Amino acid sequence: MENVILARCTIEFEGNAEGELPLKKGQIVVVKDQRGKAGAEGIWRGVYKQGDGTFARGWFPSHYVKILDEEEMKKKKIKVVKSSHPPPTPSHAESLPSDSSTPLVPTPPSPMHTPDPPLHSESSLASIPSPRAAPDLFAPATPLPAPKLFSTPLDKVLDAYGHARPAVPHIVADTLAYLEGCAMHVPNLFRGSADKRAIHDLKDAFEAAYKKQLRLRPDELSPLSSDPNVPASLLKLFLYYLPSPLLAPTPDTYARLVATTAPRELNAIIATLPEPNQAIGEVLFPFLARLAVNHQDNKLTAAVLAAVFAPVLLPPRDPADSASVAKVIRTLISAHATDARLSTLPSPAPSPSPYSGGEGRESRLVHL
Repeated sequence: MENVILARCTIEFEGNAEGELPLKKGQIVVVKDQRGKAGAEGIWRGVYKQGDGTFARGWFPSHYVKILDEEEMKKKKIKVVKSSHPPPTPSHAESLPSDSSTPLVPTPPSPMHTPDPPLHSESSLASIPSPRAAPDLFAPATPLPAPKLFSTPLDKVLDAYGHARPAVPHIVADTLAYLEGCAMHVPNLFRGSADKRAIHDLKDAFEAAYKKQLRLRPDELSPLSSDPNVPASLLKLFLYYLPSPLLAPTPDTYARLVATTAPRELNAIIATLPEPNQAIGEVLFPFLARLAVNHQDNKLTAAVLAAVFAPVLLPPRDPADSASVAKVIRTLISAHATDARLSTLPSPAPSPSPYSGGEGRESRLVHL
């Protein structure tokens, strides 16, 4: 029987983006690859059989599942494996005889029966390696790999802009500005499904602009985003595929956040986050608060938005933390609700600007 690794889903995963594997709570999935996708740790590949007999394959977050232990594997009559990456079979193994009496290491022939070739024979001269060619000092240098927007640490993403380094990546500022202008009353924004091909095309457009240190113009963004759910889904994907969660780059920060929902304590913890993380939060949470103010039209209350963004911004490390994580996100959104109700402007407040420098910034994710 083929060795497999089984895992049970503990947190439902929608998997709306291209290449993702939707999971329902309690569902059993076969884990095919635990090495991570595109350098992003904690992103596994799996497969399961659907009701119509076809197989669904894709990537999913590892913390949404739990590997079945030995007892559970025995109940399902699956052979237990201790490692997900067995050592590769040597390339010459197939040519070895199946007879167990045959030694694995053949005995070398006796030198008495294989006389050495003459000193200057053609075979001995042919075996002498040719001298290594001297390096060409004037050859063009190997080009550096092009910068990558997704699955890259925020510091490296921003450093690639050079002297024009913004406070937040353009993909965050531009998608938020676009949604602010046309999607504040769209029902179930960030929850509705979007065309996967359109998401892929928009992602490619942002990646291409990023490699050239450019940004998409409004006339370039609009045709790719006729459905507001497309840029909304792409923004979630960018934040989700950060190598470390936006609000919990370290285990210590995570533990402190889930232990409290007091605004003053949250403010102190948020102030310790890296500067790029704080800058994104300073434009993201006021935007989410303005969405929540329009909940009668868009059906997006602070609680609903917290449920949507908790797995993206602060993924629970344990299923028991899910409620605490959602409360943290809801507190951060609700902290801006008063300002959002008083504001009559459809655009974000000009300060802090997502394009301004970050020196001297204080955390404003939670208003005290």
